[in-house]
Amino acid sequence: MAPEAKIAALIEGTRPGLGSETADLLRGRLKIGAPLLSITVALFTLHAAFFGHTEYPLRYGALITVIFAVLSGFLWSRRPLTLGQLRLVELILFGLMALNYVANQYVDALRWADQGHAAETMARITSTRQAAYAIMATYALFIPNTWRRAFVVLTTMAFLPALVPLVMRVHDPEAYTLLRSGMGVEAWTYVAIWMIVGVAITTAGTHIIQVLRVEAYEARQLGQYRLTEKIGAGGMGEVWKAEHRLLARPAAVKLVKPEMLDAKTADEAHTTLGRFEREAQATASLRSVHTIELYDFGITEDGVFYYVMEILDGLDLENLVKQFGPLSAARTVYLLRQACDSLAEAHEHGLIHRDIKPANIFTCRMGRAYDFVKILDFGLVKSDPNQGLADAESLTVEGMTAGTPAFMSPEQVLSKPHLDDRSDIYSLGCVAFWMLTGQYLFKGDTPMEVAVHQVNTEPPSPSERAEIEIPADLEQVVLNCLQKDPNKRPSSAAVLAEMLVKCESASGWTETDARAWWELHMPGAAPASPSDLPTQAE
Repeated sequence: MAPEAKIAALIEGTRPGLGSETADLLRGRLKIGAPLLSITVALFTLHAAFFGHTEYPLRYGALITVIFAVLSGFLWSRRPLTLGQLRLVELILFGLMALNYVANQYVDALRWADQGHAAETMARITSTRQAAYAIMATYALFIPNTWRRAFVVLTTMAFLPALVPLVMRVHDPEAYTLLRSGMGVEAWTYVAIWMIVGVAITTAGTHIIQVLRVEAYEARQLGQYRLTEKIGAGGMGEVWKAEHRLLARPAAVKLVKPEMLDAKTADEAHTTLGRFEREAQATASLRSVHTIELYDFGITEDGVFYYVMEILDGLDLENLVKQFGPLSAARTVYLLRQACDSLAEAHEHGLIHRDIKPANIFTCRMGRAYDFVKILDFGLVKSDPNQGLADAESLTVEGMTAGTPAFMSPEQVLSKPHLDDRSDIYSLGCVAFWMLTGQYLFKGDTPMEVAVHQVNTEPPSPSERAEIEIPADLEQVVLNCLQKDPNKRPSSAAVLAEMLVKCESASGWTETDARAWWELHMPGAAPASPSDLPTQAE
């Protein structure tokens, strides 16, 4: 490390790459500590004033209370503060707290010295040892630091017991003479030993906490990304909010749950990782604006697979309907057409999603656009072997049918080989039924019962279940998607999009309507700020 970096590390009490996290942690601690210290000083000052302790420097206590209150407001404001500025605030808080206590003890010691009580005078001096210990322990426990910086600050605090007699020697020689008569070399040596031990213990404690913090920090590093907050969990993995080390762009990082792998055999763990890697490869090959964008993917040193994707601001269709009820016909068409754009490109690349469901269709705010659809989770995607990706059947655990029964096509339930575009079309029809009615196409007590309905039971018309009027042309499009025979469904997502455009309600929901809805129902939504992302992990 260069000399300049070493100096900066000593001043800022951090290590390269950890400065931003240290600043955030320090500010959070000081935001709580400053008001508490202000209240503490205020209470002692009021106590002294109430009981008539005129020797207590009341004006100093009041001044320190005001300073702490001002610093509290400064910390709680939205003003950005550098780590150096936060360190200055930290030193002011602990420095004034220590000096205030020393001043009180000094005045109290002078009072007993003027009365000729050597023992009481000595007691006031030695009691600063306990105060120093309390302040040192508090500092070591709550303030993030390197051991070097902590050693410097804590050593300074250890001199508190010696500060009172030094000031007394200059300010009141007679009181100092009395103090020396009652406190010899043995007593001072005893105090010094305790302070040396205190510095050693608190510095070691700071170092242990820092090591654990660095280990936790490094454990959250995935390539150039740092995990900051868990925002979702699903069947295949967890999703974390992340920050790029160099870019300001936030991201979402998806990774396989460790406990998920631990609970499986080695072969099944390999299968899970294979599906996860296939999801990243499939998603990365797509360029539709309505397919979630992939930034990066890889495997950590301990074998955890992850990929980094754009973070979305909005909610999926499952939660949209649950929270706000069935959608209008016009809005349903508006959202389905965007979903078709993503699927059409995927199908052209020989990729079949196989897990189209409301939880995997996300509607969000994207820049100035509202109700902008993103298709998530290509983890169950089936590919054409000629496209360079492994066939899904070779990566499915024996005896297990991948997918979600309430939205699976009959041929997928039956595990028929060579699924094509029309399987996703059926699933999208199930999603459309959910959007219009707020109900699943088929109900059952078990997933198997639902799956049997998908194969054998004719689907009801959406209008039979819906509380709102559904145009006949849109209803017919949905029923066409839900045909048991794949040959009777729309042949592709592109064809389905054309059918939706021809619906009477196709022009009934506009970008203006979408903006108005979002401003009314989700006014706090802002770009790159996740508001409801649990199902982004599904």
